[in-house]
Amino acid sequence: MLAVYLLLLRNIMVRNGFRPLDTEWWHFTLENEPYPDTYFIFPVERGYNPFPRYLPNFKKLFILSA
Repeated sequence: MLAVYLLLLRNIMVRNGFRPLDTEWWHFTLENEPYPDTYFIFPVERGYNPFPRYLPNFKKLFILSA
């Protein structure tokens, strides 16, 4: 079943303008990158839910070690 989800992810990403990296299944690059020479730093908080409306149980999806 995992292979089905990985293929689904790949197909969705490719349809939306991302190119997969052949050596890493989880790595995609945006084809027409609007800021190709810019690196963005985002603060990450433990347990932060970026999609509360769509994934109300987000924290339960991941096992976080202390």
